[in-house]
Amino acid sequence: VGAPTKDSKASIEKARREFDEVANYMTTWPSWFFARGDVAAGGAGDESPLMFDDKSLAVVSAHSYLYAFGAPRGGRAPRGPAPAAGEPMKVFLMFSNLNPSPGVKPVVIWRNPRVVTRAAPTMIRGEPPIAAGAGAGGRGGRGRGGNGAVISSQPLRTLLSPDTATRLAFGTSPDGSAMGPEDFAATDTLSFEIAAPPPGNSVELQVDAELGADRNGVVRVVISDRASGPPARGAQARVFLGDSGSAGYKAFRAGIAEYVSLFPPNSHGEANPADKDPVPAPFDNTYNSPEHDAFVMKVKYQRTDSFFTDSLVDGPDRARLNQAWNDLFSSWPYHDAYLGMLADHFDLKLKSRKMQDMDAAQIAALPQEVRPHVVALRAHYDQVMKAEQLAQPGHLDDAVAFASRAWRRPLTKPEITRLKEFYQHARTANALDHDDAVRAVLARILVSPQFLYRVESVAGRSERQLNDWEMASRLSFFLWSSIPDEELRRAAAAGELSKPASLAKQVKRMTADPKARRLATEFFGQWLGFYHFDEFRGVDTSRFPEFTEDVKKAMYEESVSTFEYLVRQQRPVKEMLYADYTFLNQPLAKFYGISQDVKMTDAMVKVDGANAFNRGGALRLGSVLTTTSAPLRTSPVKRGDWLLRRILGTPTPPPPADAGSLPGDPKAFGGLTLRARLDDHKRNPACANCHLRIDPLGFPLEEFDAVGRTRKTYDDGVAVDVTGEFADKKTIVGTNGLLGYLQSKDDQVMKTLSRKMLGYALGRTVLASDRALVDEMVAAGGNATFADLATKIVTSRQFRNRQGQDDVAVVSQTRTTNDIARLKQPAE
Repeated sequence: VGAPTKDSKASIEKARREFDEVANYMTTWPSWFFARGDVAAGGAGDESPLMFDDKSLAVVSAHSYLYAFGAPRGGRAPRGPAPAAGEPMKVFLMFSNLNPSPGVKPVVIWRNPRVVTRAAPTMIRGEPPIAAGAGAGGRGGRGRGGNGAVISSQPLRTLLSPDTATRLAFGTSPDGSAMGPEDFAATDTLSFEIAAPPPGNSVELQVDAELGADRNGVVRVVISDRASGPPARGAQARVFLGDSGSAGYKAFRAGIAEYVSLFPPNSHGEANPADKDPVPAPFDNTYNSPEHDAFVMKVKYQRTDSFFTDSLVDGPDRARLNQAWNDLFSSWPYHDAYLGMLADHFDLKLKSRKMQDMDAAQIAALPQEVRPHVVALRAHYDQVMKAEQLAQPGHLDDAVAFASRAWRRPLTKPEITRLKEFYQHARTANALDHDDAVRAVLARILVSPQFLYRVESVAGRSERQLNDWEMASRLSFFLWSSIPDEELRRAAAAGELSKPASLAKQVKRMTADPKARRLATEFFGQWLGFYHFDEFRGVDTSRFPEFTEDVKKAMYEESVSTFEYLVRQQRPVKEMLYADYTFLNQPLAKFYGISQDVKMTDAMVKVDGANAFNRGGALRLGSVLTTTSAPLRTSPVKRGDWLLRRILGTPTPPPPADAGSLPGDPKAFGGLTLRARLDDHKRNPACANCHLRIDPLGFPLEEFDAVGRTRKTYDDGVAVDVTGEFADKKTIVGTNGLLGYLQSKDDQVMKTLSRKMLGYALGRTVLASDRALVDEMVAAGGNATFADLATKIVTSRQFRNRQGQDDVAVVSQTRTTNDIARLKQPAE
């Protein structure tokens, strides 16, 4: 790095860059060493574990290569791009000296290289192709390049340009090795090109690689179609050439051993999925082998962070890390699972597969090959059990801290004392072990009224201002349908939640938080009727087979995402109806018949300009349109009633008992249109008064079918009539006309929204005494955000105070935290 200069900032930046380079080298070197390269991370190359052992470091003095170029027509496609038609095929014979030492000059002899051209082979069903370089003497193997009829087999030299043939120096070697006329030698990476075969044929390079005269050399050889890294197509084509009995190879292995002792690859390499991590001895580490997979499934965890623990952390950090591992190992029968794996591996008939039963006598009776593994496992078990014993007082303290979070306030000293005494009683009187006693304490916390109910104390009949902890609960259940987070608890402890300015700040923070998505699912979902739409069963899928589970789930996500965006992005509340955006994925866009490109298959994507294809806002949500339909047809009555009740807040009275109903299937209309059947129904004077208010609002939505798709005609081909006519002969045409009508009723819409929000926030029916607050919210207008309206609520007298009761004892609201969503149904 060098000494720092007077410019300390520049020196620090330079040092950081150079340290980053060292760290990056140490992270990527094992992948380079085994020629895995970047393709392995994407699953396209050699995905074997980065293990330095006798198998992975084995050398051979000679190796026979069969390297295939691309894949023939009709065969299995290679990984990565194949050469373009007519483009020369490049080959790199990559040479890496792994044991550079004074006086050691390794040479690789490439003997009898031939290029074999084959006609398109017949692939054997279920038979994978031979990977490039797979297996010594693999020529003529099945798969890619192995089944086709040979068209030609030519010495490589005859296919090269004169300049390239001269550069390869056929027939001579710098170390004096005996050479044939078709052989060439290499002391570095070599490359050449050959012409592409005719379309439909395959080409393979057959060649033997051999270590030259200096047997102390250790050379990694890779055949590739690119200048660095493993091949872009197929598995790796890598081999280590060397003499396992030479002093040079032994020095090489000693150097690797020192590296592994200082920098084990799993300590600094890139993270792997659990099933890609090497399993320890004595188990079979072959990827996808039964024993490897059994270890991953049954034992799951192994600790291999000694480099990190010993070299990078110390003091409190190391203690916390050790505690975390001990917590993991003691949280489930880890040692029993490991012992069972050992018993299966060595075919042992144990009296017990529980580690606690493996005493010294049991271990001494084990076969010699098994004993060291069980001794080490028992020592680890004893260490973990000792750590758990020492941690037991802390577990009880953790349970008390959990009670404070669950009860949403600090515990009193008597409450703490009672919980600890309950634990001790469970241990002594009930003879429970530590784990069961702690479980009993947690169960007591969770069945307590302090958890099940939002407890707000009142004394006498006078109104009382809520304390900060009660305010924290009101805020969190209003905006998140959940308990207070750490910031709310901090603010409550600091006494900030009695100040309107602090409340406004918290509202802005909380409505921007991802947990505010619950407002979309709970408040908007209950109010607008798409609550739990992902579980909706009101569609006859024999009539609408396109309405799949994926579509239904996407409709629900569309609704939730729309209102989550409105809340969290501080959008004007008028966009509840007039938004020019929606949220779609590919299945939903296809279902709606929208041609706009939507890239995501599962996740929802915000799509702007939705009004152009008749989407956007609550009226055009598929979930709302579907829930306000009958299983087999649309229902202008349900949709009109939904608008009156949910949007305008002016519900009609229930129908008389003898009102009758329309057939559920439009095929039973007797050739009449839906409008004609409803006109006939309205001839009953008892029905006419309500239908004159409902039907004009429902018919404009007839341009959507029973599962929310736009349409121009009914199933029988009759054009859809989207005109709604009031008693005074004024009309509304289509969704745009309906939105225009609602715009003229802005104050009424805002009043409904305000009453719903206030009832939801307070958990009670809106009263006459709330009128001033509702009027203040209405006056804010449609350009106000949800946070603006929520701030008016949480800073109001109604939200910050609780009315007294005749009973002067402590009174709890009849609202459980477990069922908070259902009981926060907005007042109608």
